[in-house]
Amino acid sequence: MGKHTIEDTKQLRELRKLIVEDDTKFDVILSNPPFSMNYSRDKADQAQILAQYLVAQGSSGKPLSSVLSSVMFLERYKDLVKDDGRVFAIIDESVLSGQSYFEIRNFIRDNFIIIGVISLPGDAFRRASARVKTSILILRLRKPGETQPDVFMTSAIYIGIEEKTARRIGMDKVNLREEKIRETDRIVSDFRNFCHGVGALYSVPATQITDRLDVKFCINDRGRKKPIWLSNGLNVIPIGNALSIATGRQVKVDQDEVYQFLRVTYDGDVTQGDAKDGSECSYSTLYRVKEWDILLSNMGVGRGAVAIVPTYHSGKFVSNEYTILNAKNKEEAIYYSELLRTKEVLGDILSTATGMNRGRIKWDTISVVEVPEYTKGDGHISVIVSELESLWLAYESLYSSKKSHIDNVIKPLGVNEEDAKLRWLAFKPPE
Repeated sequence: MGKHTIEDTKQLRELRKLIVEDDTKFDVILSNPPFSMNYSRDKADQAQILAQYLVAQGSSGKPLSSVLSSVMFLERYKDLVKDDGRVFAIIDESVLSGQSYFEIRNFIRDNFIIIGVISLPGDAFRRASARVKTSILILRLRKPGETQPDVFMTSAIYIGIEEKTARRIGMDKVNLREEKIRETDRIVSDFRNFCHGVGALYSVPATQITDRLDVKFCINDRGRKKPIWLSNGLNVIPIGNALSIATGRQVKVDQDEVYQFLRVTYDGDVTQGDAKDGSECSYSTLYRVKEWDILLSNMGVGRGAVAIVPTYHSGKFVSNEYTILNAKNKEEAIYYSELLRTKEVLGDILSTATGMNRGRIKWDTISVVEVPEYTKGDGHISVIVSELESLWLAYESLYSSKKSHIDNVIKPLGVNEEDAKLRWLAFKPPE
């Protein structure tokens, strides 16, 4: 933070007098507190600060080892807002959903009436380099003995999105501008109606916020396509009943070996990553993949990073940042891997997942999501299996043929001899 000007110092002094000496309360508090600051009891100066906050003492009587600054701000708002005033605070959605923050949510429920939660797009603060999924939390002070009423909950898709980000979802700047206006008008209108007692889909019963407070979970729209699937005569199952984690793939890293890593793209392809010496590897254990494995990126699954391992990548490696899954057969591998990449199923996965700071989504969260069971004998899937295997064979043939022909062209030129390699080693920049 830069140095305060004389005017800044004067204003801070006046504000301090209003708050500390005059005990001024505010009708409305608008706040975007810092998310990244974390106060820990391991540091003496920070422990002294935590001792001043009730939220740091924990609802169970056991002091919390650390507290986010954004949460500590909420406690200060409790002291600064009028009894009938309002607090509008932007909050990290991990606080609203993560298991490790349940005591923080208890503090919020004990001290405030939660009027509303508006979920913001994950890229709303991209310009500020904040890669955090956030929500606007709307609060007022809780009166003694007061019961939490229904809560206003809605999601924004376009607010805060920049043109570059919008292009990735197929939207030009004119449509983006128009959608932002429509979305803002819709949220304001819905909130106004809610405040006047007009119920609708945006009104969530208080019974649905007794644990988590994030919109995606509390609106409880998971499995919304299930009635359609059932009406079409399909059997609906948890996807964990069809896919299982591959076993026996662990390989202890040898310092003298070289390991070829794989990656999974958001487009659903397995590509070759870095090749690393065991001595340079930050993992003590890796996992060897086989053809027809379903490879799922724990970090990228929410954006569709699920793919089937081709024959030519069999035997290569991934870290524990990936989950290797097996289907009962090739047809089911195709069917379920593609289902996992559909927007509806991804929406069900994300609505259950906690923590949205580009965090990992584990298989135990994904495995309970319900999907239509594969119908045996689907001709379309059989064709895909056949064509995919033909593609893999063609790729291997092309790679082998290309290498042979290139070698025949390059070798007479003497540009890949030992002396060329040594010269390259001498000149090349760091890895």
